[in-house]
Amino acid sequence: MRRHLHVPVVCLSYCNPIFHFKSRGKTPESSIHSFARYSLLSGVCGVIVPDLSLEESGSFRQAASAEGLATILLAAPTSPPDRLFQIARASQGFIYYVSVTGTTGVRRILPQALAVGVRQLQRISAKPVCVGFGISTAQQVAQVASFADGVIVGSVLVRELEKARNRKTLLSKAKTLIGSFKKALETASRRKK
Repeated sequence: MRRHLHVPVVCLSYCNPIFHFKSRGKTPESSIHSFARYSLLSGVCGVIVPDLSLEESGSFRQAASAEGLATILLAAPTSPPDRLFQIARASQGFIYYVSVTGTTGVRRILPQALAVGVRQLQRISAKPVCVGFGISTAQQVAQVASFADGVIVGSVLVRELEKARNRKTLLSKAKTLIGSFKKALETASRRKK
């Protein structure tokens, strides 16, 4: 797949699978190095680890970075300014801004204060701020794209693809849904200029 893409590929994982990646009793640091090497060989250039807190990310970031794999950290709407500054400084590649408090999943509406939180983060960092969690419609994609540097959509894609009865239906649904998001991004991009 990587050969056909002209954009960076980032994967999402949790700490436990990474810390046990080909470890066979080795240290978590050696597992991180192995995970990073295999990720890069697979065409992945960054990783998002939602259960990795800023305070516990130092050795992880160091081991992944030594192999050339970026660690993208999450910033929440509840993060105070000093914590946002630390996350912005430590995150590599971009900063993942969580649009809502709570868990991810399809949302009918996004918080009104979302743009304020993103702009606050953009003022303290030159790194791109990409927004995810709960973005479910083309209208929401366009809304978020009007102030964020990137839009992350996951849950609605998974939900729709789970409904597919066969590969042909799956591909058709994915093409339609992603096409609507792409059109929304292009429209928002033209309005920004």
